[in-house]
Amino acid sequence: MLQLSRCMKSQSGSILVAVVVFSLLVTIAASALFTLSANGVSRDEDEIESDRAFRAAQAGLETGLHWIADTANWRKTYPTRHLVLSGDTINGFVVNVSVVDSGAGSRFVISEAQNSRYGFIRELSCAVSIDSMPCVLINNLPPQTTPLGPLWFDGPFHANTPILLSRDAFLGSNLLFFTNGPVSVRSTPEQGWGYGDAPSGNNYDFGITVVGATASGQDLDKHFDNTFLHSQDSVYLPQVSVTPTLVLESNGSYTTPGRLLFYMEDGLCKIKYYYRDSNYILRIQEAVLRAEEIIFSPSEIEVMGTYKGRITVFTPVNVNIYPIGDLIYDGFDQLNAQTLQDCINYDNSRNYGIPMTQQDFMALLSGGNIRFQKQYQYYYSGGSFKERTEWVPNLFLIAALIATNPGHKVCFNTVNVTTFKFNLRAVGCRVMDSLFDYTATAGGTANEQFRFFFDSRLLRGMGAPGVPPFQKRCRGGAGNDLFLLRTVMQERDIPLH
Repeated sequence: MLQLSRCMKSQSGSILVAVVVFSLLVTIAASALFTLSANGVSRDEDEIESDRAFRAAQAGLETGLHWIADTANWRKTYPTRHLVLSGDTINGFVVNVSVVDSGAGSRFVISEAQNSRYGFIRELSCAVSIDSMPCVLINNLPPQTTPLGPLWFDGPFHANTPILLSRDAFLGSNLLFFTNGPVSVRSTPEQGWGYGDAPSGNNYDFGITVVGATASGQDLDKHFDNTFLHSQDSVYLPQVSVTPTLVLESNGSYTTPGRLLFYMEDGLCKIKYYYRDSNYILRIQEAVLRAEEIIFSPSEIEVMGTYKGRITVFTPVNVNIYPIGDLIYDGFDQLNAQTLQDCINYDNSRNYGIPMTQQDFMALLSGGNIRFQKQYQYYYSGGSFKERTEWVPNLFLIAALIATNPGHKVCFNTVNVTTFKFNLRAVGCRVMDSLFDYTATAGGTANEQFRFFFDSRLLRGMGAPGVPPFQKRCRGGAGNDLFLLRTVMQERDIPLH
């Protein structure tokens, strides 16, 4: 009995030790779990606070970018930080926004957000500079005998010689207008007519003159809704050198251009090219296009139809391209009431019916002229081409129009607009060596019947294959970029001391 009692006591002691050890382990585990949970909550709170700090700083940065984009603000210099926003509360954070020069022709916009709970200052900054872009570029304006007007120019505009406004276009404020983009001009000291400063902040002393009328800076402001920059560098057209992926047959007719039709079938973009062979027999060249295609035509061509993908059509020196009917991407709704209203009101807030995410794009790159020659709009139906004579339609041209060789242009075959039985609505960019559409003014108001709009997708890097960017530079030398405000954002946390 004594031995059994001792054994039971021994086992009881062992159990007690095990219970104590187990309880201790449970306590430690619970404590660790509580600590991990507390740390997790703390980290979650930190992440939430960090996200709130970022959003507050980002809102401040957007405010600063909007502020610096204003013409009058961009023109000034900021050798030290200039406060744009001071002590405003955004998302529970105090936000300060400042602007300072970088010393390299650009600006820094800096937004800082902080509060008592977040242990850092969240700083977002952007380097803002001027970058090159495909634009409305008229390389050589006409002499004073044929000044500009009446027209609307939509999108960024540059001229290598001064802008000459006609008296009629100037006095009729609705006849000539530059909208939705900066206007820049290469001018020299002797090309100054001294119209002075304007309420917008623009200075019109150089690079612009009104022929046959007196004017002031305030008067000229009526024709510009954005920046006017004189005394800029020349902008030269790109040297286009592309390798075609598809070559059209040579047309044997010297009187009738070949006709290139784009169309959709079974979800594929295809072409039919109608031409005459060396024996003057009508032939048809057909092909299925790839997602990117560079089409070369050795002969003059007429173009129309519906396309898909990114396409460039180009011709050699002195060989013209003639748009004759709608040239639109698959899915473009040319009958959409809002698209038509945007065109009428020159409102590019919707990019004239083209979504900014739309990836289909075309460039007509002519070594000669891009000429509107047919009296009627053409359409394709039942295997044949027909003229639209029953009403006056809108002819939509969703393509960049580029006439790159010296002396060539986008133009019409007559100066009398009533000759044409359609209204042109061209959305893209137009780049040419000579001024073009001012000539079509007799018999009506050209800017009502023929309207050219800037495709805002070009601001997002959209372009056609094989088409290089347009650059601001002197021949044989380097130059600065032009037009587009480019931003590169940086982010950091600055510890609070």
